[in-house]
Amino acid sequence: MHLKKIHICFFILSTLLVNGQIVNCPEVVITDENSDQNININCNSQTGCVTLVANYPQTGVPTDYTVESIEYNPQYPYNGLAYPISVSVDDVWSDPKVSLPFNFCFYNQEYSEAVVSSNGAISFDLSNINDNGTNMSGGDAEAADFCPWQFDLPIPDANFPTNIEPKKITNAIYGVFHDIDPSEGGEIGWQVFGEYPCRALVVSYYQVPLFECTDVTSTFQMVLYEATNIIEVNIEQKSICTEWNGGRSLIGLQNANGTMGISPENRNTSAWETHNESWRFIPSGVANTSVSWYNTTNGNTFVSNDDEIVVCPENLTNYQVEVTYTLCNGIDITATDNTTVDYTNLVISHPPLLYETCDLDNISDGLITIDLNMFNSELITELNSINSTQINYFETELDAIDNISPISTQNNYLTNSNPEMIFGRIEDNLTNCVLIKPIEIAVNTGPNNFNVTTSNAFSNLHQITATVSGNGNYLFSINNQEFQEDGVFSNISPGSHTITIKDLEGCFFEVIEVALIDYPRFFSPNNDGINDTWNVIGINELLFIEINIFDRYNKFLARINNDSKRGWDGQYNDRPLPSDDYWFKIIYQEIQKPGIQQEFIGHFSLKR
Repeated sequence: MHLKKIHICFFILSTLLVNGQIVNCPEVVITDENSDQNININCNSQTGCVTLVANYPQTGVPTDYTVESIEYNPQYPYNGLAYPISVSVDDVWSDPKVSLPFNFCFYNQEYSEAVVSSNGAISFDLSNINDNGTNMSGGDAEAADFCPWQFDLPIPDANFPTNIEPKKITNAIYGVFHDIDPSEGGEIGWQVFGEYPCRALVVSYYQVPLFECTDVTSTFQMVLYEATNIIEVNIEQKSICTEWNGGRSLIGLQNANGTMGISPENRNTSAWETHNESWRFIPSGVANTSVSWYNTTNGNTFVSNDDEIVVCPENLTNYQVEVTYTLCNGIDITATDNTTVDYTNLVISHPPLLYETCDLDNISDGLITIDLNMFNSELITELNSINSTQINYFETELDAIDNISPISTQNNYLTNSNPEMIFGRIEDNLTNCVLIKPIEIAVNTGPNNFNVTTSNAFSNLHQITATVSGNGNYLFSINNQEFQEDGVFSNISPGSHTITIKDLEGCFFEVIEVALIDYPRFFSPNNDGINDTWNVIGINELLFIEINIFDRYNKFLARINNDSKRGWDGQYNDRPLPSDDYWFKIIYQEIQKPGIQQEFIGHFSLKR
């Protein structure tokens, strides 16, 4: 039997080359060890050698997967896709099934068809539908196309989504699986992008309301790449409805019998919300790639099978790399790239040197006076020469290359913009080797505004969000704990908290006091000094509050307002009430929402 081989030659960098990894196609791109495609042996090289790197998707047989967080940078649209799915029908699998535009390998099985859930999943288990071309579920658990919405099991589990529901969801991609309701609005659709053998199947959910919380929506997508079998989940907005199904959501993969599965940390059947988040699932079985390097200057001389090679040519030399992928259907796809290695007397050093400083001259214009000679040591180190040198600074790269119009006041230079790029030029006076180093000067003028917002009073899950407008990079801390880059603090206890915001350079610092308003779920009035009374936590942070407390038979027992400092002591007419559940109704106004009267009803336990 002769298996088909496909050869692909690439001479430009793919638009999906992310962190050195091309994800959508079996491409290969040659760079040096600094990810530069313009490869030369520099005049300041001490060895006369250079490292060539083959950049390609390093995948394996899809018997198992790894998952990694990636930069949020979706390549495909969320709405307006060519083929709508499950239009305006809640809790269904797509009927008819979707004929995939290309065969896809999932847990080492090849599939040409799938079904798509209106709740955010793709399954290769076609028994989920009767395939009569009509969705008739609408939440009817007995309907043939019904997709369960209730779930409480983490994956992997053969009984997912729950031990109660007889219909199971395995052999599936969950991204993001949660109870959403397209009958209330939004779009669900799929479309294929790209050309064979580098296509991508995109299934998107756009602004679909959550069930029972139709005022909030979720927007996300799953992307299946044809030849690499990589799967990505992109999330623009994933909302939460804590009042329904515990707010549970899931991102992950699971095989057909529920024995294998994978989910990102904190994304496996739990209550969470997020925005601008992406995950990549990469097949991680036995490697399905092989690499071959050749010197093609004179013939086609084999060099190595390694991903990286060190070459030391004495003349201009051409190199080619081939990466062969063996797909799960036995087809080989070979990608190639070529490069030329030569010598150069001019070195443009990358990446730029970033110099960050503070604008502390009491004029918040982002301009400073700086001694450029502070960068001399960096240039000397990079040139790596023992000979005498000449150093100058320029306002454009072209001036630096041509060695014209140097900055005359380099020891007292006033910047022109913020940020500003200047170019240092160092030349070896003996070898005439020249190195040019871009230098970015970024001046932090401070924030326009610090702001801290909190979740609504009496929320099930409390959250504090700190933001900064203006330039600069900032860190955030709650209650003097370790600083973090994200200004969102979730699952915070009710009461007073301190948020600290500072910039990386130590120029600016802000401390803000906030309060999260809630109520205790129980109290124990036994005069031990602990939980002896019941009152709203953070009551002093409300502009207005009136609390009426009732027993389970709706008998009025007590009233609390802003003046009630101590709270309710569990008595009625000076008599202690028994252990039981008690109900309350709160009418209140938040400081953040003056003039807006709100109501909240809940219950708590009295324990003796």
